Amino acid sequence: MTRLWVAGCAISLLLPLSAAAAAQDRVREPFPRIETGARVVAPPDGVHPFYAKYINAGGVLIVSSDAVPDAALLAAYRTILHLTAARPDILQAMLPNNPRISILGVSETASDLPEFGPISDGQWGLGQMLGDPTSLVSVRGVCYTGNAEYRANFLLHEFVHVMQNLGWPTTEPTAPAAALTTSVSPATGLPSSSRPK
Repeated sequence: MTRLWVAGCAISLLLPLSAAAAAQDRVREPFPRIETGARVVAPPDGVHPFYAKYINAGGVLIVSSDAVPDAALLAAYRTILHLTAARPDILQAMLPNNPRISILGVSETASDLPEFGPISDGQWGLGQMLGDPTSLVSVRGVCYTGNAEYRANFLLHEFVHVMQNLGWPTTEPTAPAAALTTSVSPATGLPSSSRPK
């Protein structure tokens, strides 16, 4: 399916699969997993040439172009390992869904990534959902020493979405419903001590 933008509205057209569409499907395929330890390496064969850096955090792949310092990937690696250490069951539940984090350089946007198109400009963060090829976060959202562009820990925020989207459906199947049914006091807006029966 191809989307055509006319007067600000998207119109979906069914067109035959072109070579460009086939290439886009290949870009969306899961990346090969190789063990890296705590080292940033060149991606394995088969990864789009946009990506020049790669590190594997327990099965969560973290990738970027050359525009991102190694320190950002190493900080992301440590953050992911820390967040999953207490709940390895969530990490294991995520792995069949090929979790990946693409870190954007300061001058990059989602539209620079081969998985996304030009309508993605301006995206600084996105938590991977089922069927998505990757999460993304700007280097501005990765906390590491010397990051003069740091704004807030978007990596932490987006990775919690990844855990929620790719892991919790298996490990915590009632978690979203439970969160929505928590009683909130109309007077204070704070959670009450009792839950609805």
